[in-house]
Amino acid sequence: MAPSPRKPVTAADASTRLSDPWRVIGNSVRAGYNTQSMARGVRFLHRIAQEAEIADHHPDIDLRYGTIHLTISTHSSHRITEADVGLANLIDQIARELELEPLSIPETRFDVAIDALDIDIRPLGAVVRNF
Repeated sequence: MAPSPRKPVTAADASTRLSDPWRVIGNSVRAGYNTQSMARGVRFLHRIAQEAEIADHHPDIDLRYGTIHLTISTHSSHRITEADVGLANLIDQIARELELEPLSIPETRFDVAIDALDIDIRPLGAVVRNF
């Protein structure tokens, strides 16, 4: 019997099963491709969207002129799953069919947050004047 598509996989297992250029970053898998033009990027995006609908699993897509960056995660489990690995490898197959070159390093993102709902936040100028 095939594994459940929502079955969690370890980062190490995902890393060994992902096609290049896919990389495990946090609780997601990420990759980028050089599309060389917006038109090629849209064609690639369209193919991805078709397969994502069939799989009922949808990547986050950042389309720019000449590049496309993808992030796949199973938000409901907060972990990488079989579905993430499968969709990433399918997207890589589409990229190869369209003769797209992978970007050497996937997009990196840093999220910084301050939990400040219960403290007095003052404008920076007021803080500096009282220092």
